[in-house]
Amino acid sequence: MLDEFRKTLLRELDYRMEARNLEILSENLRAFDRIVVPLPVADYSTSRVLTIDYIRGEKITKLSPLVRTEIDGEVLAEQLFRAYLQQILVDGFVHADPHPGNVFLTDDNHVALLDLGMVARIPPGKEAFPYHSHWQEEEWIYILEGRGLARVDGNEFEVTAGDFMAFPAPGVAHSLRNPFEQELVYLMGGESRELDIADFPELGRRMFRHQQGVEVFELTDGKPLDAVR
Repeated sequence: MLDEFRKTLLRELDYRMEARNLEILSENLRAFDRIVVPLPVADYSTSRVLTIDYIRGEKITKLSPLVRTEIDGEVLAEQLFRAYLQQILVDGFVHADPHPGNVFLTDDNHVALLDLGMVARIPPGKEAFPYHSHWQEEEWIYILEGRGLARVDGNEFEVTAGDFMAFPAPGVAHSLRNPFEQELVYLMGGESRELDIADFPELGRRMFRHQQGVEVFELTDGKPLDAVR
């Protein structure tokens, strides 16, 4: 179980996968002239470092009332809506974490999509993530294509296209795997807070993520719950 935990963390931290996702999404959305996907800079990117085109802009939630009157919001919203429909219904490859920190309005009034670490596909016979729960961050999962088995609070049930699962914080433990022959494609999103604690009951580990990095404790230690209370 510890080996599986290690493999999962390494997959999440391998920026070569995110670099490839950026290239794929940029190519898929090339017809949308008001949407920008920053491309990786290959010479300065590795499995541990991702360097991308610099995007100058603001989070969509930080726009002032004056700026909102100056942009063509209807056109931008229409392109963004159609771009997500194409991703979901045509491409099957989706920017799966569209919270305000990952969607920018650029200085030249384009919409930039950042952070492609959460485009989610599960090949047959694989697990998306180990059985875990969050103390601070809420999560949601929406199944786009295929079938999978979701385990939630000890109960396992089949999920198919159109199914939605939400996990408020502090949440119950959950996992998602694909024992079937077809690839499972899903959207996954949620909060991104400055700190969070995730418990992995089957691995006996507690992960504490904060501004300085990630710490892992034995689940029986009871640490560091004072940081989020």
